[in-house]
Order: sequence, then C-alpha cells, then structure tokens
Amino acid sequence: MSHTPRKVHGDDVLAPANLLDARQTVEAVKGSSIVYFTAGLPPDTQLWEAQFPVMLQNAITTCRAADAKFVYFDNTYMYPQDEGLDLIVGK
Repeated sequence: MSHTPRKVHGDDVLAPANLLDARQTVEAVKGSSIVYFTAGLPPDTQLWEAQFPVMLQNAITTCRAADAKFVYFDNTYMYPQDEGLDLIVGK
C-alpha cells in the first residue's frame, strides 16, 4: 500500500479521499471518466472485513452516479491472514 501515489500518465489526476466517507468519495471522483480503484488496507482480516466492503461500495456507487468507468485491481490482502487461508488455497 502506498500513501504516495504516482501518476501513470501525464494527464492523470490523483485525488486523496477517505473512501469510508461517501462525500469524500464523491469529491474524489467528480469530473472523472475513468476511476482506478487501487485502495487497500493493512493486512488485518478484521479490518478488511469491516471496512473494505464500505470503501468498495462507496466507490462503485459514486462511479455509477458519475457515469465513470470503474477499474478494479485485486490483491491478496483481502483474503484471511489466518487459518482461513488454508481453506482458500486448498491446503
């Protein structure tokens, strides 16, 4: 996870927001035609289970309302970091 995002293209706009806050999410998406969702949380299963669905829903809802394309990048932090991981990877 990076707290210092970098532009990929010269015309990219970086918009910091607390995605748990729907209003901040709306402000961050405003005027966008494409939104790259690259947000994450520290590797803590309880934190992911409690906060990530809210962040994701706020972003999706806002992109739909703004008619912006939503590009999602997945990562492994969303999977349990405990014995539940064995069930997912088939150990």
